[in-house]
Amino acid sequence: MVKAATKLEENIAPKSKAASNSISNGQDLENHINAVNNAFASIEFDPKGFIINANEQFLKTVGYSLNEIKGEHHSIFVADDFAQSNEYKNFWKALAAGDHQNGEFLRFDKNGNEIWLQASYTPVPDEKGKIVKVIKYAFDITEKKKVELEAIETAKEYEKVKVELKTRMDQVDIACLVSESDLKGNITYVNDKLLEVTGYTRQECMGQPHSMFRHADSPKSLFKEMWSTIGRGNIFRGEIKNRKKNGDPYFVDAIIAPVLGPNGKPVKYIGVRYDITEQKLKEQEIQQTMEEQSDVIEVIRAMAKGDLTQRVQNDSDVAGEVNSALDNLNEVLNSINNGAEVVSTSTGNLLKRSEGIKNSSNEVASAISQMAKGAQDQALRTDESSKLVDGVMKSSQEMQSKADFINKTAQDGQKRSEEGLKIIKKLVENMTGIDSSAMKTSESIAILTERAEEIGRTLNVITDIASQTNLLALNAAIEAARAGDAGRGFAVVAEEIRKLAEDSRKSAVDIEKIISDVQKDTVSAGKAIESMKTSVKEGGSATKDAENIFVEIAGSSDTTFQHSKEILSASNGQKEAIEAVVKNIEQIVVVAEETAAGTQQVASSSQELNAGMVEVTDASNQLSKIAEELKSGIKKFTLTKA
Repeated sequence: MVKAATKLEENIAPKSKAASNSISNGQDLENHINAVNNAFASIEFDPKGFIINANEQFLKTVGYSLNEIKGEHHSIFVADDFAQSNEYKNFWKALAAGDHQNGEFLRFDKNGNEIWLQASYTPVPDEKGKIVKVIKYAFDITEKKKVELEAIETAKEYEKVKVELKTRMDQVDIACLVSESDLKGNITYVNDKLLEVTGYTRQECMGQPHSMFRHADSPKSLFKEMWSTIGRGNIFRGEIKNRKKNGDPYFVDAIIAPVLGPNGKPVKYIGVRYDITEQKLKEQEIQQTMEEQSDVIEVIRAMAKGDLTQRVQNDSDVAGEVNSALDNLNEVLNSINNGAEVVSTSTGNLLKRSEGIKNSSNEVASAISQMAKGAQDQALRTDESSKLVDGVMKSSQEMQSKADFINKTAQDGQKRSEEGLKIIKKLVENMTGIDSSAMKTSESIAILTERAEEIGRTLNVITDIASQTNLLALNAAIEAARAGDAGRGFAVVAEEIRKLAEDSRKSAVDIEKIISDVQKDTVSAGKAIESMKTSVKEGGSATKDAENIFVEIAGSSDTTFQHSKEILSASNGQKEAIEAVVKNIEQIVVVAEETAAGTQQVASSSQELNAGMVEVTDASNQLSKIAEELKSGIKKFTLTKA
């Protein structure tokens, strides 16, 4: 049928012209036309393109009935935009001018389906040569045209695939290390990327065994497996550590594939390798960071349990900061512990001395009370002194003896007051030292808090690095997915990197929680030190008050001592002037009254001294308790030896 259509294209025109030139009622022409109508689709138009008639073959082809198309324009068989084009208008102008048109034409049936026709349009003139109609003979070549178009599309797709394949191969050649070798492993081809990475020249590589790139650290079993795999006609894939010309290592994700011959056996081998050296180095760096973090975590856990003797055994910056913080904390706590020991010892001594002074003051008070009673008795019996000269003499002797005792007691009280004053001053100095130690402790804890914050900032950096690594791994996985089968191995590696980055991020979060706990502990320690400083200030104030009291006691002791000297002097005078007792009885009365008043004042001072010593004792007990609490708190930590 196709050949018939081609023949129709070649022969219809001259036959139509012959028919028009010999218009008659001849039987031959009529028979010829009938034969053509039976074999081909035909349709008649006026010179403007309006349909006059169509045979059954044509109506069957387009799916219309004659009534549906008769009087319609030929444009019902073409697309609307084509019907408005100059090409279509010129087509009918040429036919109206008598120009024959033939070829392959795209038309549309009643349902809008495409129809390809091999057609010939023949203008038919009348006797005067005027074109009166146009006859079209056509043959449906839709199936043939579909095959041709499919072949054209297939060819275009093939060219597109070829271009895409070439582009991909160019990309592989740019991004990957590519080589070829014969069945013995001798190099027959290397690309520029491989030469760039390894540092070899092409001349140095050609004809050499591929093992020239093998690194000494790579296991022989790996290459044995590779040759066994590709020797069986299978593809080998794995990570390999190779060696550059200068001896430096580099890592590749390698795919070694055999090229099979007609018999299905390998004829050569092609290796495509992706340089993963940077990735491997990052993995090693991440591993090292994780190990360093593990060391830090162990030390921090020990620190959280109170063990401050552990140290981070690596050279990282974080390790240095943690070790420095531990050294500072040990130094501070040892200093506090030593200060607490000194305070505890000093308060013990102070308590002992306070008890001694208290006992001495009690003795002084007792003696003064006795002296006051004697003075009062002396005043009462002054009126009887004239009659009781012997009694007065005896009393004067007793008074002299008691005056000696009072003098010695007052002198001893004066010395004890001076010793107590020295002890109190020493206590004030110790309290000042404790306050200074507490201040240093507070400053060290503040430094520790700053170091903990610096560690927190470092952990934030690690977290950011982990997040960036995770993002890079995601991008790498996407690129690997785009690469198809060639990127599967790299996708696995990218997923592993992403997991490592996520683990690093989680470890950083755990460390951050521990650091937060340490910060809370240091805040608590700071509050305890602040409390201690407050207590020290209160103790300092109390010791200052005690010092003032001791000053007053010392003054009172001096007064007592002076009075005792006066009493002793008076007693001596009484002994020397016993003969003039009667004459001077009134003077004795006055002296007795003065003595009674003085002893009353001394008794009052002694009571004040006793009350002051009670306060000193209470303050010493409180300070001792604080020192014991401080020592108990420090015992919770295991410290390095100072």
